[in-house]
Amino acid sequence: MRGKLSCAALLFVLGLGAPARAEPFQVGGVGAFIGYAVGERGGFEWGVEGFATHHLEHHSECNDQSERHGVGPLLRVSAVKASRLELTLAAHGGGDMPHMRPIFAIDGELGASLFLEKEHTRVAPHTGVTFESLIFNLYFRQEWLEPSYSIGAGARFLPTFGTPGFCAF
Repeated sequence: MRGKLSCAALLFVLGLGAPARAEPFQVGGVGAFIGYAVGERGGFEWGVEGFATHHLEHHSECNDQSERHGVGPLLRVSAVKASRLELTLAAHGGGDMPHMRPIFAIDGELGASLFLEKEHTRVAPHTGVTFESLIFNLYFRQEWLEPSYSIGAGARFLPTFGTPGFCAF
């Protein structure tokens, strides 16, 4: 049963990466984070991530302070202690909090994680939520077939849904 759910999660994520038509991403960036994983194989975790965001609405380039919402791919590489390497591929989606642009945003994740350990390798469904303020964030992530979740903080450059609009003359 566990193997079937792992395969289903991996196929689901791979299906997310195959859009019907190619559309540009308005935001792309990288991030770094530190946190703590809770569970039988828990400990301090750290890692890096890359993401891209396609806005769900049109925004002008100059002086645009309207709320932004978007979706896109997310790739994360993390380590817990020195014994577990984790690779996560997910789709993310969310946006600016109402009337809070560009100060606060919320972003959700749905995907799969590949765990590489000395004893064995396995895949598990993954979910997460990130609360962002400018470039800084707090996160909560859950690996569903693992008795593990993690909490922590990080920074992304650029912000997930884009920088505040401005003009230079």
